[in-house]
Amino acid sequence: MDKIKKTPIEYSDLELYFTQKAMKNYGGSFACSIVAAMEVADRGNSAVMRGAFRPLFEKYGPGSSFYRTVSEEPVFETGKKKDVEVGKTYVDGNNLRVRIICTDRVDSVIPVVGLLTPEEAPSEAVRCYTIDGKAIGKTLDDNLVREACEWDDVPMDTLCWVKCNKDNIWYARYFYKVEHGTPLFFNDGRTSETASEGVFGGGGPDKLGKVSSALVATHWPFVQRNKPV
Repeated sequence: MDKIKKTPIEYSDLELYFTQKAMKNYGGSFACSIVAAMEVADRGNSAVMRGAFRPLFEKYGPGSSFYRTVSEEPVFETGKKKDVEVGKTYVDGNNLRVRIICTDRVDSVIPVVGLLTPEEAPSEAVRCYTIDGKAIGKTLDDNLVREACEWDDVPMDTLCWVKCNKDNIWYARYFYKVEHGTPLFFNDGRTSETASEGVFGGGGPDKLGKVSSALVATHWPFVQRNKPV
């Protein structure tokens, strides 16, 4: 019997982005492994995989409920669709900063141009995005997730001061991280070394990625870095 040649499905960059996102969000471990391979493949190997696993791509591609869901959901953590603005700095899913220098590039899909500052890199890298911050052709973590804030530069375990309202006394708390644009502080004066004690039976920074922020940290209405006088 002649071997049937499997023709790959042709996608635009935007369609392929949403198809891979649907596979990653709603597929099993096999679908996720295909996405991981696609994210590092060149165009030739990408086409080979789309042909070899055509039924999988049809299941999650344009026209499917999975595709429709991911293509309509907001990118920013606020839960609201929002256009990227020139002159502002945003943070991507890798917690890297991106300065937006243009939103009117002549491209119907990715008109936004930003300058990304890699960790420990001597210069900025150019990245292009859709008008609402999606990084087409990159991994999902390369999407812009929120505007940058002053707390993005604060190291974990920095001693800060917090209180519930203007009339309360200040409490010393150690900084954890920024979540949805809001700074969080470890509970009860703990640090990254001790924050997860009682949750996993032991502490340590390696435990933090396995637990909900709500179990180890709190948002306070009034916060400052300098000790109150």
